[in-house]
Amino acid sequence: IDPATGEPVAGALASVSVIGQAAMWADGWATALAAAGPVEGPALARRAGISALFLIREDAGLRREVTGTFDRHLI
Repeated sequence: IDPATGEPVAGALASVSVIGQAAMWADGWATALAAAGPVEGPALARRAGISALFLIREDAGLRREVTGTFDRHLI
């Protein structure tokens, strides 16, 4: 959210979800990974061993990228 407008910031990264043993930890990392962006975010998650789901906007819709063991939780 852009604090000046109160509107969502336009960008390629639509969402980041993180799985962890503590909600505060997962929320903090999801925020940090989202701020890192659609390229560096997944790279950072891989380096840190974080299980995350990134939803990235593309012309054809959304592309998902998973790190760690997040894919075990997807149907």
